[in-house]
Amino acid sequence: MSRRTLVIGDIHGQYNELIRLLEEVRFSPSDRLVFLGDYINRGPGSRDVIDLLLSLEGEHVFLRGNHEEVVLRLLSGEPEYWYTWLEYGGRECLKSYGVNPDGIYFNHNGYYLYDDGTTVRVLTPEETISLMHRIFPPEHIRFFNRTLPFYHEGGFFFCHAGVETGLPLSEQAIYTDYFLIWGDEEFLGDETDYGARIIFGHYHSEVPLISDNKIGLALNRGVAALDLQEMLIIDSDRRRVKIDSTLPSGRR
Repeated sequence: MSRRTLVIGDIHGQYNELIRLLEEVRFSPSDRLVFLGDYINRGPGSRDVIDLLLSLEGEHVFLRGNHEEVVLRLLSGEPEYWYTWLEYGGRECLKSYGVNPDGIYFNHNGYYLYDDGTTVRVLTPEETISLMHRIFPPEHIRFFNRTLPFYHEGGFFFCHAGVETGLPLSEQAIYTDYFLIWGDEEFLGDETDYGARIIFGHYHSEVPLISDNKIGLALNRGVAALDLQEMLIIDSDRRRVKIDSTLPSGRR
């Protein structure tokens, strides 16, 4: 049996759904997985998801999503990202790591405060770094740091949130990886022929987003996988979508 490449869309702490998906696609150790990022937040199982990914044998590709980027910003001591993290799924992430998220909250000054049980104070950058290192195990932090902004192979370009519209793939992320990680909604209507099909996540919808030059795998619920050999999308709810395997016209 030849090795398959399976592309996994946004997981967002949905550990049970990820397990169900891997069973549904009949994942085997010979398969290679390409993950599009956003492993954590929102769902209840962020820690379990990262533990599972770290346990995978083989050479897999792990891309960086904006939710991992926010955690890395906090680990770098940028406390202004507390709001972005906590209000967009970080509280569920904290619970999965055994931390009470009610100890970190917003006040009228716009800062997040940390209540250690006796005091309430504004978190300094140094305290933010210290707190984040107490929350996340070292191996999880190393995992976040090793994630990639993109991966390009053959007729496919993989990234979390799409590309900078109109810019050749060879020039993506030379000056900034912002568009690859945070996205730009202009990309969703982009019909540019990049010479490779863009496989991305980030933009959640009820069904996969499919056009001639791109395929989006982020779902409103559940987790989706794209089998690149069969050009078949399968999700954790056992839905299947067969798509055209024809490469964009610019591909030679």
